[in-house]
Amino acid sequence: MLVAGFLAWWWEKARHSTHVIMRSLPVLAVSVFLIADAASVRLVIRQKYAESRKQEESGQKWLREMLEAARRPAPR
Repeated sequence: MLVAGFLAWWWEKARHSTHVIMRSLPVLAVSVFLIADAASVRLVIRQKYAESRKQEESGQKWLREMLEAARRPAPR
């Protein structure tokens, strides 16, 4: 939403002056890089979360197997 607001403001200013365009290009470029960086960070976080879920599920499976083995009577 902030990016859309910034782009709308920039477009309105840019229509009236080429000087505003030249001054705003570095800010626009940094904004694009920040958005791309945030998207890549989000992707990495989602992958790490999926990995930790798999590890947690395998740990829970191991624990269930141990509990079942402990409940079974010992062979005679």
